Amino acid sequence: MAKLDILISGAGIAGPVLAYWLKRGVDCSITIVERSPVLRVSGKNIDIRGSAVDVIRQMNLEEKVKSKRTNEIGLAFVDGAGCEKAKYPKGEDSAQQSFTSQYEILRGDLVRILFDASKESAQYIFDESIMSVEQTNDYKAQVVFTGGHPKTSYDLVVLADGLSSQGRKRIFGKGENGEDYIRPLGQYCAYFTIPKNARDDNWARWYNATRGRVVFLRPSNDDTTRAYLAVTRSDVFKFNEVFESTDIDKKRLLKDEFVGAGWQTERVLSEMENASDFHCHMVAQVKMLNFVKGNVALVGDSGYCPSPISGMGSSLAIMGAYVLAGEISETPFDIPQALKRYQTAMKPLVHQSQKLPPGAPQIANPQTQMGISVLYGCLAIASSNWIAKLASVFPRFTSVNQRAPAYPRLQQ
Repeated sequence: MAKLDILISGAGIAGPVLAYWLKRGVDCSITIVERSPVLRVSGKNIDIRGSAVDVIRQMNLEEKVKSKRTNEIGLAFVDGAGCEKAKYPKGEDSAQQSFTSQYEILRGDLVRILFDASKESAQYIFDESIMSVEQTNDYKAQVVFTGGHPKTSYDLVVLADGLSSQGRKRIFGKGENGEDYIRPLGQYCAYFTIPKNARDDNWARWYNATRGRVVFLRPSNDDTTRAYLAVTRSDVFKFNEVFESTDIDKKRLLKDEFVGAGWQTERVLSEMENASDFHCHMVAQVKMLNFVKGNVALVGDSGYCPSPISGMGSSLAIMGAYVLAGEISETPFDIPQALKRYQTAMKPLVHQSQKLPPGAPQIANPQTQMGISVLYGCLAIASSNWIAKLASVFPRFTSVNQRAPAYPRLQQ
């Protein structure tokens, strides 16, 4: 059988994981295009949970990931005076993790680790992206690029380019809601780094202000602190007016929203003005009945983003890449059938990962001071020792925590 030509769009998390496993189990030539001119190593804290930990272990990357873990030791919910109302220490069990994961790591550090692990498996082309894909009768995909890369025919095209995937829009069109399969959750979030000061320690701190506002500070591995601002309420979609505009406009809107919110808000707003890594985005899920089409597949956030609220985005991307590589390794001579099996295998995990707590994210972002008091009271009860001991008696038998499936050709 001829060697497969495979194109992956996106050099974040899912793309490199997929390249690594494909090269192990399939005779193929892999090209990864990334629209950024350099490897994008910015971003917030992420974690690795459930069966994705198995995949990282099988890649012999567990120790490298652990060596880059943040020094965050848990999450504390605080009031306007900084007094702790509830505390959740970091979980040390990979199957039953707390708010802070045993594998808590900065996105940029994980991206670097995965790039190093996969750079011998694929040709990386930066500052390049897909313009169009035409699927032909011979199960090939003719791809035209936006930059200087020539038009090329591929046996498989994989879009691993995130929530705002342009390739998904061009190839899969729009969903039934006319919103490109994106399901907004009524929240916008901004994140950036600020200088660390004497008040910052190894605890992450979450502060709720009225009108659905949250200020969230997390420790980093250097002399900075990671700041998050989130707004959740029914009129949040006025943010859409500036969503595609400049960072200056977004910062101005956030400053207007958070002025006088209390706790360390003024410090965060002041430092935000000069933050070079500022990023603001809509919190949403990607809901698709089918994330394969012919010999094109979506992996990770581009096909089934569970949202940051779930804590499963990176893990789902890792698992999706592994399962896709495994299914292709089973029948490399029949890509469409391999993609169908990939979709069938992933749907239960996607469904489980996208199940959010009732009322989320609104329930964790009350509009009134009374609502905040009720939330903190419930969190204090849930964090108590006797509740934690009771929960430990009942292990979780969910698809999220199942072991990664075995694919013999990937283990050779």
